[in-house]
Amino acid sequence: MNNKVELPIIEPMYSTYNHQCAATAIVSSNPSIKNWGLNESVVLYCNRKFLKGYTTPEISVLFSQYECNPHLEKEYVDLNEDKRQFNSLVRYFIDNGYYIYFNNIDDYYLDGKTWYRERHFYHDGIICGYDREKKLYCVYAYDSTWMLRKMWIPYIS
Repeated sequence: MNNKVELPIIEPMYSTYNHQCAATAIVSSNPSIKNWGLNESVVLYCNRKFLKGYTTPEISVLFSQYECNPHLEKEYVDLNEDKRQFNSLVRYFIDNGYYIYFNNIDDYYLDGKTWYRERHFYHDGIICGYDREKKLYCVYAYDSTWMLRKMWIPYIS
């Protein structure tokens, strides 16, 4: 049984949103997926929210999120029923080379994340490692300074 595992992360092709990062930040072992990103995600989209008070134009790269990437193996797990198995599931998937993309987790409670102890904001990111001795998860997401990076977050968070 491993005490510490950290899977590799590379700079993603698109990093405006965490769900875009997940599609290409995890592909260091298969760089040919970059071709998928370039061929399938070149359509830009801009909505009109900024005309009605939204702070800036929302520009997105369509089909750039991990859900659209047919070259990533995906296993969906709903932890709403039994949260007690979370630690063992994380270890199982990480030990087998899988990254864990999470969403709808409140940044307010995650040490180092964008809105930690400031505002309740449901966000996402990637768990790419763990340290059992220090009881930490390695998370790739936007930090409190809005920089995309790996950070170690306590299990308790």
